[in-house]
Amino acid sequence: MDVTISRVQKSLLNARVNLLFYIVTLALSYFSRRVFLQSLGAQFVGFTGTVGNFLGFLNLAEMGTAMAVSFALYKPLLAKDKQQIAEIVTLTGYLYRRIGIIMTAAGIVCSFFLPLIFPRPGFPMSVVFFAWYAFLTSSVLSYYLNYGQVLLDADQRNYIVTAWLQTVTIIKVVIQMLVLSRLGGGYYTWIAIELLAGIMQSILLRRKVRQAYPYLQTLKTGKASLRQYPQITRSIKQLSIHKISEFALVSTKEFFIYLFGSLTIVAYYGNYVIILTRFNQLLLAMLTSMQAAVGHLIAEKNTNKTMEVFWEILSLRYFTSGVFMFAVYQLIDPFIVLWLGRDYLLSKGVLFLMLCNGFIVQTRDIVLNFVQGYGLFDDLGAPAVEAGLNLGLSFLFGYFYGIHGVLIGSFISIFSIAFIWKPIYLFRRGFRQPVSLYWRELSKYLVLLFASWYAGGVIVSRLRFIDPYRNYSHWISWSLLVITIYSTMLFAMMYPLKGMRRLIKRLKKRYIHKV
Repeated sequence: MDVTISRVQKSLLNARVNLLFYIVTLALSYFSRRVFLQSLGAQFVGFTGTVGNFLGFLNLAEMGTAMAVSFALYKPLLAKDKQQIAEIVTLTGYLYRRIGIIMTAAGIVCSFFLPLIFPRPGFPMSVVFFAWYAFLTSSVLSYYLNYGQVLLDADQRNYIVTAWLQTVTIIKVVIQMLVLSRLGGGYYTWIAIELLAGIMQSILLRRKVRQAYPYLQTLKTGKASLRQYPQITRSIKQLSIHKISEFALVSTKEFFIYLFGSLTIVAYYGNYVIILTRFNQLLLAMLTSMQAAVGHLIAEKNTNKTMEVFWEILSLRYFTSGVFMFAVYQLIDPFIVLWLGRDYLLSKGVLFLMLCNGFIVQTRDIVLNFVQGYGLFDDLGAPAVEAGLNLGLSFLFGYFYGIHGVLIGSFISIFSIAFIWKPIYLFRRGFRQPVSLYWRELSKYLVLLFASWYAGGVIVSRLRFIDPYRNYSHWISWSLLVITIYSTMLFAMMYPLKGMRRLIKRLKKRYIHKV
């Protein structure tokens, strides 16, 4: 019982810390994005996003090491076996040090091709090289110093990571804004601050890991531990395919948009992505702690309890994702106009496709969370097909239809694997239950979401007594009205479903009947 209470408490603490920093960073993003666009230009802002995606490709060298190690840590953490925990984390340091070497070499080689990738960036080529090596240095340094972070993740202590990393990020952005707006700084100053912040994050996080786990060993026994835990190597090999697929799905959109558009279009797209990503980051951060909770739950080998939690998480995720997508569709355009101006608006078609992609990414993580909790990494054909579909369809449709085609290709690839195959895989190999249970329950949620979206759109279209384009006061009033109407309606529709009823019962037991 104590283990369960500890798991719940850690999940709630992670959620509170993530929510706090989510609110702060969301507000800060509003001001910083405008300052950066005005001071540095849309081309430079688009360039930094594109460089981030290229470095994401180099991060494939990590090949799922963190996930494989986290899975290996669940049982020793449950048993409080400090010796085994120290051995596994030491192995992680050994592997990460080699990943850092590979990434450094790959980054240097890739830098030779930067003039070909960015032939006319709109600013000096020296800025391109400085930014590339600054971002590369931050990424590589994290592998040498922050390998202990994997233990914090597996132990559901993500709040430590979030608190320190986000605090440094907030300070960094504030300094960048002040330097650009008050002191007249430029590209080099902005990049230098990015580099210093990355170094500071690595140093602080390493210190916090040592304070939290003083029994951890050094890197000296890493190679020996590699032979002692062959299952970690096996999992990494399996996860490497999954990581490549994840990169193809997540990190190639802006590259294809740049390929079939321009850095300016990437920046405009990025304005919308900031709003969508901030919410995704909050949910993913909560799921990261939830991943560890699910892993510990599965380790208890109580299938009935595990499936009950699965239905509760599914109901919560579909409710929150449904409310968010509807609200964004109704509210994002007037917000962009008030924030940056009408020139930065994208078409409704692009927005709808972005929301379709965002919804399916948010909801697919429910199944993936449990697949990873069971350690089911051997479906190597699925991620390979998913990555191939995404790259092929995004290129094909992007060539003919531009940004619309890129988003369509991404949606088809994710839907084919995450929405169809992954549930079959989980129920067959993990739950060992007929997948028809999932399809029947899921169909109810989808029908209710479609019905509520249509009904909500009709209701909102007839309540135009507030003009959200007028000013922020009107926009806030309109937002509260839209969210209240839709969330109330969707909750009333979903409450009869078993997952939602169990979730409400659990929350009542914890917060209302708690004595």
